[in-house]
Amino acid sequence: MSDPHVPVEHRRLLELLSPGLREPDWASIGVLSALLDNRLLFGEEGLAASQLEPLFGAWWSDRSLVETVDRLQQQGLLTVRPGQVYSVPAAMIQPLASVLATLLNRREVSLPKWSGSPAELLSAFDTYCLQELSGPTPAKDLPCLWGGAAYTSANRTHLLLFRPFPLCLQVHSEHYILLICQWPQNGLEAIVAQFVERPSLRQRVALYDLGRGQKMNLTRSGLFVHFERFLRWTYGLRIVPSPELTQGLINAGLLVLEKA
Repeated sequence: MSDPHVPVEHRRLLELLSPGLREPDWASIGVLSALLDNRLLFGEEGLAASQLEPLFGAWWSDRSLVETVDRLQQQGLLTVRPGQVYSVPAAMIQPLASVLATLLNRREVSLPKWSGSPAELLSAFDTYCLQELSGPTPAKDLPCLWGGAAYTSANRTHLLLFRPFPLCLQVHSEHYILLICQWPQNGLEAIVAQFVERPSLRQRVALYDLGRGQKMNLTRSGLFVHFERFLRWTYGLRIVPSPELTQGLINAGLLVLEKA
């Protein structure tokens, strides 16, 4: 079934990633999303298999990264360079960004007092920022932005990105990044390990699972605090720290909880 909101020239891509009325191939979408962000947001030329494998296995323990990549290569959606380095062909970057944004926006966001699309949630947060806050303002002119929104606050850019299954947690030198995603049922320790082992990740990147009502956020982003307040006051969703991350930090000696 064709989607009238997708340009005709992009519908072949949509059919490859979400054939017919079936559930989209989220493993393939996860790989392509990581490669697009690597190119558009971080300005790099590709990701090695070793950078994708740990989190790919956390979400899809029954799938093979190599087989997924082989199929995407056969479809012309990515290239493989020596050393198993994957990248999106230059001609496919903008079409893929458009199609993936469409697929991401089809995932329903269900909150205690509301349900709707990611775009509707971010639009409501835009309105909240403009009406309730004097600091954060939406930033609309980032060429790297797809599947999310950007805000300027305290002379910093803060990105809120819907990435249901992020496969590579990269750190931007200038921006704070909040990834709204669905944490794996099993294998969450792979994500916790990266936060424990990488101080730069803890300082710049946050992961929120709205379904769980939990966060991994050790950044000093005031914008992310405003987003949490917006979710609680507007939709009745309270976000609490991930107990798995808290325990991981305690085990590594990075956090000490004082007894009452």
